[in-house]
Amino acid sequence: MDQKNNPYLSKLKNQLNMKLNSLHLNTSKSLEKYINKFQNLNVNTDRLNPSRLIEKYQDKFQKIATNKSIYNQVILKQSKFWARSITWVLMSGTAFCIGWVAIAETEEIVIATGKLEPKSGVVEVQMPLEGVASEILVKEGEKVTKGQILIRLDTEITEARNTALRKNLESNQLILDKLALLVKEGAVSQIQYLQQALKVEDLKSEIKTNLVRLKYQKIIAPSDGMVFDLAAKGPGYVAMTSQPVLKIVPLDQLIAKIEIDSRSIGFVQEGKLAEISIDSFPASDFGVIEGKVTRISSDALPPSPAEGKGYRFPADIVLNNQYLKLKTGQKLDLQAGMSLSANIKLRKVTYLQLLLNKFTDKADSLKSI
Repeated sequence: MDQKNNPYLSKLKNQLNMKLNSLHLNTSKSLEKYINKFQNLNVNTDRLNPSRLIEKYQDKFQKIATNKSIYNQVILKQSKFWARSITWVLMSGTAFCIGWVAIAETEEIVIATGKLEPKSGVVEVQMPLEGVASEILVKEGEKVTKGQILIRLDTEITEARNTALRKNLESNQLILDKLALLVKEGAVSQIQYLQQALKVEDLKSEIKTNLVRLKYQKIIAPSDGMVFDLAAKGPGYVAMTSQPVLKIVPLDQLIAKIEIDSRSIGFVQEGKLAEISIDSFPASDFGVIEGKVTRISSDALPPSPAEGKGYRFPADIVLNNQYLKLKTGQKLDLQAGMSLSANIKLRKVTYLQLLLNKFTDKADSLKSI
């Protein structure tokens, strides 16, 4: 028989090329039996003599090859064990997560923003009198002591005016003395004398005022601290009495000045603990500073539409430390004016309560639309 055209040999080779896996492949027992028997010969199929094979197993192969029911049956089946295992794992994991969310507790917090300020407040230094700066004796960030001269004003105009006033006073005083003699002789009226006397007193008063102006031609530090927000950058600066020329930040304890949204003020009370994160030093790298709420304003600040802020309550937080401590042990000192975020701890709640509260808030906000 021609080996190439033998239908039995062709079907046999097709069956032999299939990789049998007892866990995933299910064939008829008769086909599996004879194919396994053929594989146990340990002979390469390409070098096997087809004539001998067909001659020996021709009847059995013919019976198997012509049995259509063998080739129509499903040979791949999904294992029920793995399906059940995956289902149970998913159900168990879901049940565990729900139970954990319902039992595990966390801190409910209120987030507020603000900045660091000295406890005694920033001191604004204003010019008592208008004038032109001749000397700027301090720099931005420089530490100063109480009574130290900060700025000198140009005294040339004031001194020149003072000299002119003194000369004017001398001449008017001479006139007054002569009028006093004439009044006694009846040459002039008493009214003329009194008018001249009033003029002399006005000049004396103006000289005193000018002397006061000379006294205030130098700006003195009202307290110890650090120079901040210096407006006068150099000589020639024109000082106005309505605007501060510089600020002095006292070198005492810094506190966190924050503003709490009116919608979150309900559970915030004095004595609540807080964690302070400095915006310029990420908390993930530099950590946080512990603190305590010490003051809450009794009245809210008005809304600020330009800044996107509604009603909010000012509050103070006293810091446990005046520095940030790195993992290496290095300390970073805090400075007034640094912006911050405060997480105020309110109470312990479960994660489920927290999720339900968030959901309720969202639902209420949608109702108001």
